[in-house]
This record gives sequence, structure tokens and C-alpha cells, in this order.
Amino acid sequence: MPNTAARSALLDHLRRTLPGRVVDEASGVDGPIEDRVPGFRVFRVHPAHPGDWWLYVTSGCWESTQHDGHGVEFFLAAPRDEWLNLESVTMNAHYH
Repeated sequence: MPNTAARSALLDHLRRTLPGRVVDEASGVDGPIEDRVPGFRVFRVHPAHPGDWWLYVTSGCWESTQHDGHGVEFFLAAPRDEWLNLESVTMNAHYH
């Protein structure tokens, strides 16, 4: 079962750190990610202004990798919103 407290804390952190930016949530790409990282999601942070970059931030890796309260999430910054970006962070999470 995914850690909703960790997901909420990460979302709060993104909204605090990047005020005014739209943050939506995707499930990642189809494939075996759910087997490795149950409840895996990707937060997609929209640019604040034209020309700014998109951010893709994993959610759920912390729960799967944490040891003594320390774990990892991944992020990717990209100049355009493309499916390949979502695939890249999903694959990184799966193979980590």
C-alpha cells in the first residue's frame, strides 16, 4: 500500500518550493512499475512562464527504497512536455 503521508509531504514540498505552478499527477507509463513500486505516480510541474522547463517528480519510490527513514525520489527537468519524459522517470524508478 502506498504511503499517502509521504506523497502528501512531497506534494506540499513542491507547492511550497514552486509557488503558483500547476502540479498534476500521472500514473507513469504502462508496464511493470506497479510491481516494483506499488502506488507509483509522477508529479508533473508545469512551467511558471513561457520558456520555463517542465519538471517530472516521482512519488512512491521513497516507500520502496527507504531504509531508516531515508529513501529516494527522482526528478527530470525538460524543455517540453513529452511522453518520453514520463517514460524516462518511470523507467528510472523501475530499474533503480
